[in-house]
Amino acid sequence: FDEIQTGVGTTGTMWYFEQTGIVPDVVAFGKKLQVAGVMAKGSFGTIFKTPVRLEVTWDGSLCDMVRGKYVLRAYKQYDLLNNARRRGDQLLKGLKANAHVLNARGCGLFAAFDFADQKSRDAFFKKAVDLKFLCNKTRDLTVRLRPNMNVSRQEVEKALAIMEQAAA
Repeated sequence: FDEIQTGVGTTGTMWYFEQTGIVPDVVAFGKKLQVAGVMAKGSFGTIFKTPVRLEVTWDGSLCDMVRGKYVLRAYKQYDLLNNARRRGDQLLKGLKANAHVLNARGCGLFAAFDFADQKSRDAFFKKAVDLKFLCNKTRDLTVRLRPNMNVSRQEVEKALAIMEQAAA
């Protein structure tokens, strides 16, 4: 499983695979934990015994591990998994209510929506950026959102209002 963008809580559970019923043999993760890594189960763990170093992306230091520990403590202290689920539900409901966007979908704070054509999507994106709203264009028709884990109800409301304005 590639959990680089979805892992460590973005989808409302620590790992997206937990929502699929699949138990992966190998998982790659990064971003939210502020350290990247690979975890493997059982016999697949023998890949870590090979004398080949996994350079750059996967190597880390003691400082990275300590920082990751504090990130995980913050998840518990601020109930960030629950926040991702609640704010994700709020975001998706608001996106589905926006008559200008198509195919609104999401899981926790990982959300996306489409436009009828690339010209409409690009016009939305330009207006959104002009309004100081950060989002990603993906493929030809899609806009993807991945807000911070501690996004507030008010921030989601403001984001939905900006997207409504940009899409109009």
